[in-house]
Amino acid sequence: MHGSDITLVNPESVVALVPTPALSEVALEEPVPQLNFFYNGEMGSAAAESGKIIVGTILLAVVYGIAHDMVTAHVDVRYFTVYHPHLVDSESPVVMALLWGFVATWWMGLIIGGILALATQAASAPRLSAKVVLKRLAVGSIGVYLAAMGTLLMASTFIVGPVQVNGETLDSSIMAILMTHNVSYFLSGIVALSIAVWCIVERGRL
Repeated sequence: MHGSDITLVNPESVVALVPTPALSEVALEEPVPQLNFFYNGEMGSAAAESGKIIVGTILLAVVYGIAHDMVTAHVDVRYFTVYHPHLVDSESPVVMALLWGFVATWWMGLIIGGILALATQAASAPRLSAKVVLKRLAVGSIGVYLAAMGTLLMASTFIVGPVQVNGETLDSSIMAILMTHNVSYFLSGIVALSIAVWCIVERGRL
């Protein structure tokens, strides 16, 4: 190599020929933000999520009611045929369970669903998805069902003979079923209220 072939160049004047990435490539290289478990990208509008919560709650309530009444109707169908308004000409426990399991629960599901929709979607706080709320409601419903069946078992075991209630004589089986239904109504209200409060508190923390 001859000395005349060497050219000294100022390093500061050298520009590296690095290809400029396309805008789409830059966007892909940026870190993807972690989606919150409760507030995810698949969640629809407030109206859509509210509709899912209300419809889902009604369905859960009806399924619960039918499963609940399918047991109590087979214990003593007279609880529905004698102590409830006459709606159909049938004394079948299955028919009574399907009928009253729907009639006595759909409206409660509508009310609870409306409350949960407001608790999760109203105002400007981050919203919670219907999926999260309905999961908690389903778990709570299973707990209420087990508590109700436990009440029926204990009441059927310990209540012996006719019982006087408001001047009316009820057989032990009818009294046990009455207690079971009251426990279901009470605990269902507690679970619904607890979930609504949890939703409000959780939205405040997001």
